[in-house]
Amino acid sequence: MHLFSIAAQAKYGVGDNDAAERFCKRVIAQHKGDNPNVTIVEALPAFHVYLDIIGDRGEKETALELCLELLYELGIAVPKSGKMLRAKVWWTLKQIERRLPTEESVINMPHVTDPLVVYKMELIQQTSSLAYTAKKTYLYMLLCCESVKHIVEHGLTDTSAASIASFANVLMHVYNDFKTSPQLAELAILIADRQQSKFNETQPLNTANNLVLAWVRPLSSRLKYHQRAYMSGIASGNVNGAMVGKWFWFQISLFACPISLPELEGEVREGVTEMHKLGQGFMASTASIVWQLVLNLIGKSGNPNTSVLTGEAIDERTELYTQKMPLKVIIGPWKSMSLLFFGDYEAAAEHALRRGDKFPKLAIGMIYGFEAVFRAVPLFIMARLDDAQKAKYKKEALKLLKRIRTWVKKGCKNLVGPHQLIEAELMASQKNAKWARSYFEMAILICRKDNFHQFSGLSCELYSDYLSEIGDFKGSKIQFQDAIDDYSRWGATRKVDFLKHKLALIG
Repeated sequence: MHLFSIAAQAKYGVGDNDAAERFCKRVIAQHKGDNPNVTIVEALPAFHVYLDIIGDRGEKETALELCLELLYELGIAVPKSGKMLRAKVWWTLKQIERRLPTEESVINMPHVTDPLVVYKMELIQQTSSLAYTAKKTYLYMLLCCESVKHIVEHGLTDTSAASIASFANVLMHVYNDFKTSPQLAELAILIADRQQSKFNETQPLNTANNLVLAWVRPLSSRLKYHQRAYMSGIASGNVNGAMVGKWFWFQISLFACPISLPELEGEVREGVTEMHKLGQGFMASTASIVWQLVLNLIGKSGNPNTSVLTGEAIDERTELYTQKMPLKVIIGPWKSMSLLFFGDYEAAAEHALRRGDKFPKLAIGMIYGFEAVFRAVPLFIMARLDDAQKAKYKKEALKLLKRIRTWVKKGCKNLVGPHQLIEAELMASQKNAKWARSYFEMAILICRKDNFHQFSGLSCELYSDYLSEIGDFKGSKIQFQDAIDDYSRWGATRKVDFLKHKLALIG
């Protein structure tokens, strides 16, 4: 049976899933039969391959149930009651919060050699990934805690970096711990450097950087890690991890501006083509959302209505993006951005009202921090312009502002400038010209310093509109030209043309 397990791993490694599955089933049958003659240790390698196979073809619920059965067999019982599950999460977290690994302890930590412990720790990580995909939040949290507990008690395996990164994600976005979570995310990267297998390197690099460190470190500093995740995934055969790394690189590049938007469009176009070639259709559909937004911004959408994400890359009206999960959720922030940057404030405000002030609990990359800004700004603008619905717009805008203030207070560096813009709109809605001017100017200064050309351009544009409202037409024209300059640096040629046309009309 040991040879069948090896054969299953070999066949899966070269993409022959049918043959791999047949070998797996032979081993599993010998373990689960009436007279089992294969131990759990002997069967676990085959189980791991089988779980990957059925998970890859969409049978994730079946894979998750099988994982939980195996964990129970290995001595880890998961409560079926939601109340008991939450209680166990709390208890396990309390057990490990004073024993969290440190850089010093990790450097001296041994690699686990006991095969049963190795397989058990890998199974916990595999189960947590399935729970994450299935949006079983408390199950995912419990398994993240169990992973860290096993690392502290036994040492490192090739999935330990991913476990630490996932736990950091839980601490930051469920428990609002912006102090410990970045330390653990940095630790996950350090552990990834020590891993013997590079196949498992992509997940900790992607999770630690996009879901945790992008909130509290300069955004541009994360790009190299997602590039590394891509290169590592391609080299080791972890295609999905590589494509996730590329997708996160696209996201961050749109804001951090390491290259112009026309250059980014070329990168995303090539990336989407590569994703299709490698059988990563879902990732291609996801990356195509950003591709279409960039096409709109540079004037190559093929659609005169630039705030609509429809053109060469995608059609936002299709069932894929209006009904299918999770793309229905993923497209939301980019739709908010498109409506705001192309000045469709009423539609942007209505879109924000439909989305409310709720955000995902776990899959919350920095894009959702920026989306809070994309939702809040048009709500404040419409609260100022539409007296009949002022209360409705302002109520939702204040909820979002409260959340953004909390994030900034906890150390979210990349929202400091955009936060000033929202405070400016709040002051404008309260007719406090002195403080509105001050906040607008601070937003422009900080966003330029952080190389956020899109936010500095937006701040100048909205400041210009506000100055025009209060009769400062000279100042308004200066800010309008500054907006054109900032959007030009970004490479948003369609937006620049739109503003130049508007400037010509107003003289």
